[in-house]
Amino acid sequence: MVSRRKETNLPKDRPVRFYKIVALTFLFITLLLLGSIVFMSSKRATITITSKEKPIKSTTAVEVSSKPKPERSKVVKGMVTSTQIITTSTFSPTGEKKVPAKATGEITIRNDSGSPQPLVETTRFLSENEVLFRLQNDVEVPANSTTTAKIKADKEGEQGNIEPGRFTIPGLSSARQEVVYGISNESMTGGSRSVGAISKSDIEQAQEELRKEIKQKAKNMFKTDQTKRNLKVSLSEVSFQTESKIGEEVDNFDMRTEATVVGAAYDKSKIKELANQSLMKKAVDDTEIVKSSDKEPQVKFDSYDEENNTAILTVSIRGTSSLNPDSKQLNKVMFFGKNEQEVRRYLLSLEHVHSVDVEFSPAWIDTVPHVSDHVNVVVKKVK
Repeated sequence: MVSRRKETNLPKDRPVRFYKIVALTFLFITLLLLGSIVFMSSKRATITITSKEKPIKSTTAVEVSSKPKPERSKVVKGMVTSTQIITTSTFSPTGEKKVPAKATGEITIRNDSGSPQPLVETTRFLSENEVLFRLQNDVEVPANSTTTAKIKADKEGEQGNIEPGRFTIPGLSSARQEVVYGISNESMTGGSRSVGAISKSDIEQAQEELRKEIKQKAKNMFKTDQTKRNLKVSLSEVSFQTESKIGEEVDNFDMRTEATVVGAAYDKSKIKELANQSLMKKAVDDTEIVKSSDKEPQVKFDSYDEENNTAILTVSIRGTSSLNPDSKQLNKVMFFGKNEQEVRRYLLSLEHVHSVDVEFSPAWIDTVPHVSDHVNVVVKKVK
């Protein structure tokens, strides 16, 4: 028996096609990965933050003592002393007071008669509104002529300040008054006058000057080395006495002052150090940077403890607070995956942030990449 074997021939192009598909698939995957890498590496974001400085002020109480206690933090070693000063000074009033006076003026006396008219000093002249004046000198008015003369009001007061007008002479007969009379061309003035009088401001000014005088005397008494130590002087008890009263007309007045003066000498550098420590505590968290002013702190005398011989000073210092560029709140990871509105909303919630600008690259992306090297955070300061 003869066996027969059937031979099957596969198509020769099938393996070629299979490998081509595999190669194209790998090529597509490679291009896709390469594109993703290029795309991811091209994503960038620049966040520009404009911050604004804010002025701040810190005020703290510091104790000055010759024997400071170690357990107390805000205390500096210094000298505290007190003394009593008594002084008297003379002052001039600057206030003015109006007092009644007799108004005066000039009139023209007319004599329309054919005979002269002599008039003695104190001759009465009556105005049209019945204000009485008197002649100040003897005069004689020639016939059919005129003469000028000075007159003065009979009584003190503003009622003597009258307008120009005609004056009759009551001492003459009615017929004679018709031809002999006075006429004024200008108003009468001087019904009141201003005199120097003590005012309330004069008393207050005198007291203020005496305070300064006493403080200066105390500074001279408490002399210290001003290069290293500073001296603050205060009046703990002060009284003023004067025999003059407000409204009194005087050329000058005396005022006596008795005061207890306290002097506190302290190390300026220690005071500034404590003031700066107090100012630094104004920083809310690490988002703020606090800087002190170059100027010296302002120091005021607050109180004096006579029993312990200590003084309390109120120390004030000014500075500025601003955004800290190195704050953890500005770490790049805080912005990963956020869009522009989310970035703006987050940053504007922080203290000192004035404005925010976000730029993405390429233009079609709208979120911050998750790669730190592709995120740039810029902080600009404006005043």
